Amino acid sequence: LQILRTFSFTELRHIPSPHHSIFQEYSFKVECVHLGRINCIKVIGNFSEKGQAILEGFSVLQDIWDKHVGSVETAGNILAVSAHVRESTHCPYRYVLRESKIRELDDNKAYFKVLTFSDMEGLATRNKKHKFTSDTDDWVLKMSIEGANHLTPEVSLCSGHQAYPMNYQPDESNDNLYTYEMRGPSIGNLQKLRIGMGELEQTEHLYIKKMRLANQITKTILRFPSVDTEFESHQVYEFSPVYPDIQPTLNLLYTITLTTIASSGTFRPVFNLIGEEGESGMRKFFDDTNFEEGSRNEFDVDAVNLGPLRELEVLIEGDEGSSWSVDVVVGMADNGVQYVTDTADIPKPGQLVRLSLQQR
Repeated sequence: LQILRTFSFTELRHIPSPHHSIFQEYSFKVECVHLGRINCIKVIGNFSEKGQAILEGFSVLQDIWDKHVGSVETAGNILAVSAHVRESTHCPYRYVLRESKIRELDDNKAYFKVLTFSDMEGLATRNKKHKFTSDTDDWVLKMSIEGANHLTPEVSLCSGHQAYPMNYQPDESNDNLYTYEMRGPSIGNLQKLRIGMGELEQTEHLYIKKMRLANQITKTILRFPSVDTEFESHQVYEFSPVYPDIQPTLNLLYTITLTTIASSGTFRPVFNLIGEEGESGMRKFFDDTNFEEGSRNEFDVDAVNLGPLRELEVLIEGDEGSSWSVDVVVGMADNGVQYVTDTADIPKPGQLVRLSLQQR
């Protein structure tokens, strides 16, 4: 068995072969450097010639489905049904890997099963429990970074439909550790952390490795399981904190499809998706694009699950006298659901237009 993330992996580990066909559970520890977010595990079996032929058939089917259908599971009951990965007994969550696919290991016709990430589960920990709410808040964020140390992203704490900016605290003694603070009346239930970058030079980037968020008053310590994120110009990402015993909220990818009806001037559009559970915050379309009549463009928004979508806010930034008329469709990558609006008519830069979203 091998555990993999985006850019690193563990060495192969052997597990015993089952002596009968009844499902069994195996538990073991792997010591390695921090892997970041777990993407999948590989399960490699020692099969007879007949078994290899069966796996070859599944592998051929998998290639066909991937090319023409999309994500389809294969061989769900072969080798392994599911897996759970937890970093330690102090970690308040674990990765659930259930999506099954058969792949070819090498040119020698050896095959393996991939179980990919499908969910996360909140877990009890050995850490001392504290209350999560109080009348006032004193939040401190510690952020481990790589990249140009003069780049400071904007950070906000989000609760419901409100965002509360955190203040950057300069520290010349440690260039690779950023500190942000936010003190004041309680913001209520913290749902996510939003981080965004402004304009960067082409060669500049900021890479966030880890984050730790603490409320000094309630003694609440929150961690983020899937940071490992590189930021470029105008990029915004959201991170859901993990509370012990609570199912973490996953991120979704929303695709905004734009069909220009008419336009004038040079501008960049800015969008805010609004759902029942929260908002994406203003996201700027940062590609150098001329929105000519009849052109079609797509813009991805990565956000913690907003719930059913309700509205879309649109404005443009650019030359004085710019205007834009556009049809908008918002799609959700995980389930194929689409939302549509009436044509958005933005008469000038800076004027906010709010549109109702209807599920198609």
